[in-house]
Amino acid sequence: MPRLLAVDDDTKTLATIRRVAGLMGFIVDGVTQGREFELEFIKRQPNAVIIDMSLPDIGGIELIKWMGKVAAPTLIILMADLPDEDLRLLCSMGMPPNLHVRPLAKPFRNSELVAILRPLVP
Repeated sequence: MPRLLAVDDDTKTLATIRRVAGLMGFIVDGVTQGREFELEFIKRQPNAVIIDMSLPDIGGIELIKWMGKVAAPTLIILMADLPDEDLRLLCSMGMPPNLHVRPLAKPFRNSELVAILRPLVP
């Protein structure tokens, strides 16, 4: 089963991610702090991650740059409360080359999350 790690300080968003990805067959781990995410990422070695851009302790972009140093090729979904066009531009600028970053504007539709995750489901 594929594994997904999500970090968002909004527990309702985490619950939605758990439900949607879980129904797709993912094992889903969720945390609310960036530093907690780093520890869980190393421990769990997920196939994909969902990172909220605005976290209380560390920014989502900083987490992605950290992952670029420690991670094998990984699908990253960057969530933010930004217009879709701005978020797509952000995901294309200065990201580590070994990581595939996809945008997901908040609030998102469940079908948008499913479409991004579907290629990882066997």
